[in-house]
Amino acid sequence: MLFSFATHQLAHQLQIALEREFTKIRNWYTDNRLTINVKKTKLMLAGSKRMLPLFEDFELQSNGTQIDRMQSFKYLEVTMDAKWSWKPHISNLLKKLGHCLSLFNCIFHMLDNRTCITFYNGLVLPHLD
Repeated sequence: MLFSFATHQLAHQLQIALEREFTKIRNWYTDNRLTINVKKTKLMLAGSKRMLPLFEDFELQSNGTQIDRMQSFKYLEVTMDAKWSWKPHISNLLKKLGHCLSLFNCIFHMLDNRTCITFYNGLVLPHLD
């Protein structure tokens, strides 16, 4: 019972802290004549496999509008998930590269060595850098 109470308190404290910080951000935007599009704003809690289930019901609102909670998101071409795993990023990368590599597999025997390298440098390498 004590553990359940402590996690509830932790979730409540986290919610209060996030709401306070989000209010500061919203005020800064307002002071600088900017707006936050709450429909495009997302929330992702990151943590261990043991701690994340404790926050399943966690919600954050801005001016009465609930902010969508995500399990993963893409930022600067890197897909992150709540458990800080590379699996979603690698899956997305394989999807992108799958098409390029299958095309390359169909045509590489018709290309000279220089054209193969150019194809690789132009279509495959940018996804790996």
